[in-house]
Amino acid sequence: MADEVTLEIEIDTTDETTVRAIEAALAEVEPQRWDQTREVVTILTIAASAVALVNALLDLKKRLSKPDTPAPTIVIKNLNRLELNMSDATPETLRELIEDPTD
Repeated sequence: MADEVTLEIEIDTTDETTVRAIEAALAEVEPQRWDQTREVVTILTIAASAVALVNALLDLKKRLSKPDTPAPTIVIKNLNRLELNMSDATPETLRELIEDPTD
């Protein structure tokens, strides 16, 4: 596995307040927003060490589990297009996604 891993985060909203809150929660892994996406989703790319990604994504899941309003659906994808729904994310499933042997 390479030192730095790249993941895609698909958020099922274009609400600017929601997306900015998610970007802020992932700030330590420096999310990059795609300029052009479908109108109903926002896509961020994050790249960092596996440990940093797992920690950042679990922290985001924790923050989203107690919102004032329902959180958007978030899907995490690796470079091989394997997907994991944020609501199903655990340290083990995130490591499996990141360490996918076909990377």
